[in-house]
Amino acid sequence: MNKNRIFVFCLTAGMGAFALNQAQQSDLIIKLTGGTKRVIALPDFRASGAAAPFADVFNKTVYDDIERSGLLGIAPKSFYPLSPPQQESDLRAGAANCGGRCLSDWSASPVGAHYLGFGYAAEQAGQFVAFGHLFNTAVADIAGAKLIRKLYNAPLTEQGAIQAAHEYAADILAQFGVPSLAGTKIYFISDRTGSKEVWVMDFDGSNQRQVTRFNSITTTPAVSPDGLRLALK
Repeated sequence: MNKNRIFVFCLTAGMGAFALNQAQQSDLIIKLTGGTKRVIALPDFRASGAAAPFADVFNKTVYDDIERSGLLGIAPKSFYPLSPPQQESDLRAGAANCGGRCLSDWSASPVGAHYLGFGYAAEQAGQFVAFGHLFNTAVADIAGAKLIRKLYNAPLTEQGAIQAAHEYAADILAQFGVPSLAGTKIYFISDRTGSKEVWVMDFDGSNQRQVTRFNSITTTPAVSPDGLRLALK
């Protein structure tokens, strides 16, 4: 299980600087090798009922997380078939040219994707629930092509949809050995309220909120190695 990590970054324009992991971890070494990026197709999740207002932010967050990783290319959505699957039972085996319901529809030109991520979202028991899938389009057998089939539960809010999207994108990237940043928090100093205070945000810059309200000058935030305490001056 990935441990959430907390970083403190040095930012300009009234933001101050310091980085620390929540727990001691090995250094991450990224090796860049030659070759062409693998390509993933990410048709938009549809959402029903009370989850519908949060579909756009969910889809955008998944797309941005995958794109930001630099690991996978994303096939242009203008090339996608008209009827992408929403659940595993929508897929058809051993066929071609079935409007998006066959994996070969996604591996062939013009999409040319090696992987297909799809699903849908709904409200269940007052929660935002996303049903996420990932399939290898090069494998003809549907069961053998399945890499991810998972439910993602979060609060029925915009922030909950973002949380579910981060988790789904993290699971996709984990298939390629990339550690997840889901749950990572960045602490920084901002003077946007007129005083230098500690603020926190998610790793992608979203969900910014104020932590301290001392109405004075606060500097040098640092997180304890166990991630349970925040020190500052």
